[in-house]
Amino acid sequence: MCGIAGIRRFDGAPVDPGVLRAMTSRLVHRGPDAEGYWIDGPIGFGHRRLSIIDLSGSVQPMESADSSCHITFNGEILNYGTLRQRVAYPYRTHGDTETILACYMAQGEAVFGDLEGQFAFALHDARDNSLLLARDRMGILPLYYYVDSKMFAFASEIKALFAYPGIPRELDPQALDQFFTFWTALSPRTMFKGVRMLSPWTRVE
Repeated sequence: MCGIAGIRRFDGAPVDPGVLRAMTSRLVHRGPDAEGYWIDGPIGFGHRRLSIIDLSGSVQPMESADSSCHITFNGEILNYGTLRQRVAYPYRTHGDTETILACYMAQGEAVFGDLEGQFAFALHDARDNSLLLARDRMGILPLYYYVDSKMFAFASEIKALFAYPGIPRELDPQALDQFFTFWTALSPRTMFKGVRMLSPWTRVE
């Protein structure tokens, strides 16, 4: 288990490192072994790591060999060894995070269907300035997001989103109604207005 967080601003303003650090710090219990940050103008990723595979390597957020793509990843890809063998890539680590990057560089978003395991990740591609968020088939690992006219923010837990100034902590009455009917808010809705959960086996761009 790790913790991921990130911000993308639509107004061109640079990501505030202090805000990104505050969001990520609320996930320390998910990743006590290390923390990392990557910011490039209006986009930034944070990561809290629980080291499981490639203990001394695979520092995150991680960039591709040509520095065009960056990823912040939570999870475990069970078939990463097989996937690594399919792609000719200048691997610098022995973990599954770089395997996702390598496969994405080779086949684009089609990599999403090849991943077996539990995962939630965000990947930025500077070649077309796209941001991809994805979650595993069963929805084992969580990923939440908030979007308005100025920015898009995501995190492994809702409380990390609330470290971003201006995100309202308001109860969603429709979610409350769903809770009393179904004993849960129905995805993608959460108990907080404007905060959404990325549904299992879903990606957003």
